[in-house]
Amino acid sequence: MSSPTTTTTTTPNWTVLNPGSFASIRITLPPQTSINCESDAVITMSNDVTVRGVMTGGFFSGLARAFLTNESFFTTKVEYSGRAGVGEVLIAPSDPGGIVLHTLEGHRENDDLLVTG
Repeated sequence: MSSPTTTTTTTPNWTVLNPGSFASIRITLPPQTSINCESDAVITMSNDVTVRGVMTGGFFSGLARAFLTNESFFTTKVEYSGRAGVGEVLIAPSDPGGIVLHTLEGHRENDDLLVTG
């Protein structure tokens, strides 16, 4: 008798909620994974999920982002530190509007994705 196999995913799963105005994204984080987002994007999160500000790309990249694009000097790193199950995070843009997810061809793990409104 064979034992059941379980598939473990190591990448976050993204689901758009209310795709019209006032859209948000529910992100399911497998154990020991993280995402980066804008500093004011996190709405709510489950237990064992931590949120901290990071200076992505270094000091000069932070300055360029702050002065040239009017974005925050810091970004937010959201991490699920649990060893089993999943963590959930709900994020949304600061301005009302729709969200569309696009699948990127040739995606490599740890690639960054730029999302603008």
